[in-house]
Amino acid sequence: MLAPGHMAVECDQVDGFYSCILMRYCEYCRDSSLKFSWAHSMDAFMGNFCFAHAKIDSSNVQEAERKPPGMLDQVKDQLQVLSLQSLGSMEAPDDAMEAIAEGEGTSDLQPRSEADTSWAKGLQMSAQESPGQEVHGHSGQTSKDPDWRCEHILEGHKDTVWSLVVTKDWLVSGSGDRKIRVWRLGRWESTQSVFEGHTGCVWSLAANGEYLFSGSYDNTVRVWKLGTTWECVRILEGHTKSVRTLAATRYHLFSGSCDKSIRMWRVGTWSCERVLQGHTSYVTSLAVNDRFLFSSSDDQTIRIWRRGDGECLRVLHSGWVWSLAVSGDFLILGGDFSGVIGIWSLATWDWVRQLSGHTGWVRSLAVGAGLLFSGSDDKTVRVWRLGTWECIRVLEGHSGYVMAVAVMGERIFSGSWDKTVRVWDRVA
Repeated sequence: MLAPGHMAVECDQVDGFYSCILMRYCEYCRDSSLKFSWAHSMDAFMGNFCFAHAKIDSSNVQEAERKPPGMLDQVKDQLQVLSLQSLGSMEAPDDAMEAIAEGEGTSDLQPRSEADTSWAKGLQMSAQESPGQEVHGHSGQTSKDPDWRCEHILEGHKDTVWSLVVTKDWLVSGSGDRKIRVWRLGRWESTQSVFEGHTGCVWSLAANGEYLFSGSYDNTVRVWKLGTTWECVRILEGHTKSVRTLAATRYHLFSGSCDKSIRMWRVGTWSCERVLQGHTSYVTSLAVNDRFLFSSSDDQTIRIWRRGDGECLRVLHSGWVWSLAVSGDFLILGGDFSGVIGIWSLATWDWVRQLSGHTGWVRSLAVGAGLLFSGSDDKTVRVWRLGTWECIRVLEGHSGYVMAVAVMGERIFSGSWDKTVRVWDRVA
């Protein structure tokens, strides 16, 4: 455990090899010339994150390679890395509802200028304190439940796989190596395409059936045409810091950034129609349904925006949240150092329950086939049954933190700190 008020790593812990730079807030760049170790003080629990960056210039890269194998991994594990999450796959809204949502629309929610303190206390609430129920990860798992087996391990990235998105024909992965790799579903022997252009880590990916969108540390969003050409048709600029999360609909793209803002882009014209402001720290995750845009932030709040005009309807106190998903009448939040997943009702705006089982931060969420999939720093993917919220399977195999999960039908994809993407097929 880290001592309160102190950085967890000092230079002498890594033989004086690193030059540590303390920053209250900083962004993480996986440049080829920048290696790092992360740390956070107990001040993190008051909302102030400190990271220890370690710069290695080209003159001592060879020295780095001579360091004992596994040393950096041990440091990372010790520090319980506070890495950034990517957008997991969300259920696509129905096309008919899309057209309605993009219009003026109506809402039974009334705009509120102040945070709604009647909302549950968030992921930090214990089961004893909360009116909802707690579901433990080991409950409900039986031999009759579906199981998955890792059928393929996709390699090629030279750094952490931060983001995944899957379409009807393609799996796309984004990495700290600044590259985007495209894999043809069912043909896993080699990468179909490799896209270059971003000058920083590819934090986030999204797709809407016609276009692929990628958000990067370089402060831009790139728009790629899905299909055979995969050409970059537009570079969207406007954010002043890295783009950490994306959400796409048929008509709009939403981008969340470390500059604390969310931008609403019109698909086709690529104009920025609105800049949604209100968060007081980094935007960590976005999710959409047929009516609302949901955003989480390091400011420990969830904001609910009306999709049609971008009006903020509610501000909800949530605790730390790194990933969001929406399924039916439920908003699902992943975060908290204890590995808790929170479930809220969109019908009553009441906290429903928490899902316990993960032993590390929940970095990514995906919903599909009546199931919830969660990826965590504990290096596992958990499968939960929607509605009963029972954990029916725990998928193990990654040797590093699971940073991204995506789902297509009953097939699961997971991207990891270990630089690989795993393909999990349901066992008949």
